This record gives sequence, structure tokens and C-alpha cells, in this order.
Amino acid sequence: MNGWLPVGSSVPGDWWQSSIWPGLTRYPEAGLALLCLTQILCWTVMPALVDAAPPGDVVESFMWGREWVLLTYKHPQLPGWLLEISHLLTGSFRWPQYLLAQLVVSATFVFVYLLARDMLGRTRALAAVLLMPSLYFFGWPTPQFNHDYAQMPFWAAICWLLWRAGRSGGPGWWLALGLVSGVGLYAKFSTGLLLLFGAIWLLSDTRARNRLATPWPWLGLAVFLAVAAP
Repeated sequence: MNGWLPVGSSVPGDWWQSSIWPGLTRYPEAGLALLCLTQILCWTVMPALVDAAPPGDVVESFMWGREWVLLTYKHPQLPGWLLEISHLLTGSFRWPQYLLAQLVVSATFVFVYLLARDMLGRTRALAAVLLMPSLYFFGWPTPQFNHDYAQMPFWAAICWLLWRAGRSGGPGWWLALGLVSGVGLYAKFSTGLLLLFGAIWLLSDTRARNRLATPWPWLGLAVFLAVAAP
């Protein structure tokens, strides 16, 4: 029947072994790379071919980016800086912003995978990330690179770095957490809300709270304040 199964019939026992899933579970990082590559290609090429002009928010960010302002009446201007850099590197105002949007989305996938891998294992982490493109926010709106998308990889990275710092206590994790947290504020000030709840978790989790007796969290805090001070 051309590969179709009658209603009520059972799936052949070798279907699971012959499907792509065993390969993905054996090499979940390869599956993650394939997902990111597909996301980047599909949502960069198609909007570049179809859209006559960039979205309104992107045009506004391009204008702010040309002035290299630190802050406007709406938001901090890391997205505008990134858009201006993409223009300086490529000479185009169109397709680079679509690529930039998908790069931050893919970076979010990577950091979510890293956090889920630490908590749930590699296979379940891959399953979690593979479900993310089914959410509306990771699909149709992604060609519009704005502050909401610019902050996403920072949120995911902060969660992962905070988890690692609270569990391992190594100095590198705390310093990286301070740096990423400080830069994240330049994407959008709502990153501060995540930092507030992260501090609450740090104080409420016994294992993480014990790290406060070491100098590394305070050095990370100093890095954060130095980066966020401007």
C-alpha cells in the first residue's frame, strides 16, 4: 500500500531502529547543530526573498545604531549596535538582520540545551530543544530582530551559568556570569528581572548559597557592576 498502514495495524518492530531518532540520541550535539542550521537557513533565506523591506522595529534600530548611542527613550541599544556592525560587515540593510535574528535564536537553543543537559541528560535535553521551534515565538516573528530577541540568548546563558556556578563553584563560572549578566542589560533592561529571581534562587538553594562563602561570587558581582555601570 505504498508504505501506508491500514487503520488498526501495528507499526513494524524495526521502525524505531530504522528511524532517525536513534542516531540523534547517540549524537545529540549533531542533532542540535542540524536544528540550528535549519533554523538559520530557513528563516534567513525565505524572508530575504519575500520581504520587500525590513520590519519597522528593525529600521528604527538601524537608525539608532548608526549613532552608536548607549540608551534611547525606549531601550538600551545593543541590538542597534549589532545591526550596525552587520551593515558595516556586509554593506546590506536587508538579509544581515534576518541572519542576525536567527543567530540569537540558535544561540538560545544552544544554551537551553546546555542547561537541560546538566539537569536531565543529553537525550532529554535534545528533546526539549527540538520542541522549541513549535512555539510561535521561535517561528514566524523571528525575522523581526528586536530587543526581545536580542535578550533571549542572554537569559538562557545566565540561567545556565548560574546553575553551573551554584553547583561547581569554579571562578570561571562566576566571572562569566557577571560578564554575561552585565552585557545582557544592554540588550533589554528586563534582564534585571531575571537577575533578581536568580539572586532569590541563589539564596534559597543550600548548595548554591554555600558558594557565597568563597570570593568568586563577589568577584563576579564586581565584573557585573563594572560592565553595567555605563
